[in-house]
Amino acid sequence: MLTQGHLAKGAAAYRFEINKLSFFDEQFVGTHAGDPEIEVLRCHYLLDAGESAMRLGRRADALEHLAAAARWRPRLWKAYGAWALCRALPSDRWVGQGYRLTERAQDLGERLARGDVTLAAIWNRLTRGAR
Repeated sequence: MLTQGHLAKGAAAYRFEINKLSFFDEQFVGTHAGDPEIEVLRCHYLLDAGESAMRLGRRADALEHLAAAARWRPRLWKAYGAWALCRALPSDRWVGQGYRLTERAQDLGERLARGDVTLAAIWNRLTRGAR
């Protein structure tokens, strides 16, 4: 799956998401207010911007975007989870580190499910540094 990660990283990725949301709003939201398909797309753009802000440790920006995503489309559970994580962590630094940790855990879970890695290999890697 091709993602925006190949276009921008770090702070540039957050600016990319904000610009994408702004462009979308200019093109579609004002002229198609109330269209459910436009609302769903906007919700996902808000979620992307919120996650990008979390990755950078921009807690206030992340909370704003994630709350809007959760309000816009209540069934977008990922927005609620990310918002709750962001809200629970006390500082920008913790938000950034916490979000990156959840991304790593999700990736590891997916790799385990596909059989790309085994629990024994993970355990060996984790305990290697403890010796």
